[in-house]
Amino acid sequence: MKDKVKKVDEWLTKTTVRLGVTGLSRAGKTVFITSLVAGLMYRERMVALIPALKGNILEVTGPTTLPDLKVPLFQFEDRLETLISQEKWPDGTRDVSGLRVSIRVKPEGWLADKFDRERIVHLDMMDYPGEWLLDLALMDKDRRLNFQVQRRWKLQQPVIY
Repeated sequence: MKDKVKKVDEWLTKTTVRLGVTGLSRAGKTVFITSLVAGLMYRERMVALIPALKGNILEVTGPTTLPDLKVPLFQFEDRLETLISQEKWPDGTRDVSGLRVSIRVKPEGWLADKFDRERIVHLDMMDYPGEWLLDLALMDKDRRLNFQVQRRWKLQQPVIY
């Protein structure tokens, strides 16, 4: 019975949000993750973050490694240092990496009023190399079909699959 109560309590008080950041090379994926984490960690500088303005964000901890994935830790501190001190764009992403930021929040609404509980939201983010996910769709394609598609496209003919 205690295990069931513990599971319900964790379900009510802990949430995990996973965010995979992908896009074209040099599009700013690494800068986006670095800026988002910095904004959460140093929320007094992120004046437009409404939950911070309302005082709903109580604490932010991390970044830490992703608990259930075997990916390297996203080097947040190094990238933030590059952006701030060196005033330059960080090096491009070469491999998948990730991080977790845990945010302790005070919920709002009628249910929050009934249960005076804080929630922990784990924000898991993964940084992918540019175009990496775009190539996944091509992995199972036949090269002859790809050649046929390109040739017909150049000739402006319909492709028959």
